[in-house]
Amino acid sequence: MLRIPIKRALIGLSNSPKGYVRTTGTAASNLIEVFVDGQSVMVEPGTTVLQACEKVGMQIPRFCYHERLSVAGNCRMCLVEIEKAPKDQSMMFGSDRSRFLEGKRAVEDKNIGPLVKTIMTRCIQCTRCIRFASE
Repeated sequence: MLRIPIKRALIGLSNSPKGYVRTTGTAASNLIEVFVDGQSVMVEPGTTVLQACEKVGMQIPRFCYHERLSVAGNCRMCLVEIEKAPKDQSMMFGSDRSRFLEGKRAVEDKNIGPLVKTIMTRCIQCTRCIRFASE
């Protein structure tokens, strides 16, 4: 999931023996070098993995992410695999892997107000419409 900024996801890798993450030598530019599918990209601390992938030109499918909204991470469509980093349990599965053997059978019916009706054949409960209205 892309909620964790790259700086936090890559803690402790600057002294990695293979050099997968390097910080630049100058104090003025606080850039971190990360690799996306073998391509090097320099990003600022606090950059999300999704933003770093976009910088390289890689399109990651997503529903609930928007640049001007807070990060919700509800739809789970943008899950990617991160290697060579301490990661939490939700980040260790790539787009082609899952810890679940079968899909979810039921989705909780969220009460999101009297003016919004969710039709579960269409709504994926990403809360993007709610965040657009409230933010």
